[in-house]
Amino acid sequence: YDSNVLDLCSGTGNLGLEAKSRGAKNITLVDNNIDAIKLIKQNISQLEIVANIIQMDCLTYVNNVDTTIKFDFIFIDPPYTWDKIQVIELLENIIEHKLLTENGKIILEFNKNKILDLNNFNVLKIRKYGIANFYFIGG
Repeated sequence: YDSNVLDLCSGTGNLGLEAKSRGAKNITLVDNNIDAIKLIKQNISQLEIVANIIQMDCLTYVNNVDTTIKFDFIFIDPPYTWDKIQVIELLENIIEHKLLTENGKIILEFNKNKILDLNNFNVLKIRKYGIANFYFIGG
């Protein structure tokens, strides 16, 4: 509750919108796909909520966001076309730019068939669901 949430590669915006429905104070939805942004705007309009919607590549956003903004939760659900190098770079930049609050968490969904080397991160747990692994990473 009362948290700031960042939904990167947000697609339909479902993760950020779910967080809002559970009491998140602020949600920021980032995706570079114009069709995804249109869908997010439709969903937000129907739900009559306020959200920051940004059409931009996730890595570009992370590297240029105002670093005074801190997030309690960062959801990352990159397209399955992404490779592990892109995901690691995104995670490294989130940490480098200190985008998480002190107790903030990153929740990453990624294809379970692509092994990620997350030894440089504080992985709290991994959950497997269907064709995806969910990585819970602490700040």
